[in-house]
Amino acid sequence: MDTSTQQYGGAKRIKVLLAEDHRITAKLITAIIERSGNCDVVGVADNGRDIIELAKHKMVDIIIMDINLPFVDGISAMETIFSFNPKVKIVILSGHTEAWIIKKSLNEGASGYITKLTDLDTIIEAIITVYNGGAYLDQFCMNLLMDEVEGNNA
Repeated sequence: MDTSTQQYGGAKRIKVLLAEDHRITAKLITAIIERSGNCDVVGVADNGRDIIELAKHKMVDIIIMDINLPFVDGISAMETIFSFNPKVKIVILSGHTEAWIIKKSLNEGASGYITKLTDLDTIIEAIITVYNGGAYLDQFCMNLLMDEVEGNNA
């Protein structure tokens, strides 16, 4: 049996860690994830140091990570987590909407990027897509990167 997921009524539940420094946002995201019926939030950190420690001690499938975190930023935390758990999937959830930050996150190993401009249910879509081996960009990110590609080809 896969030890990274729990069985509930025959369906695997995706184990998620969340790194978000705004308490109300973290509670809202946790509620959305838990409401999905597919996922369990098994830990929440409000800074980069704590998400690294949680990732060391919890068997998880997906980490949802903000970039602007106290003590250790999300991209640096992601690099550290990959050093001891290269198989974990990380989805960035950030207010940063600059193409260079999105590309940097993906180049550093993120499996997805969601802006905080997106609908809350997009988080579940991203988790499931990434858990199933795909990559995920929300519509804003896709449009931004496509505009950049098209601009370079003009």
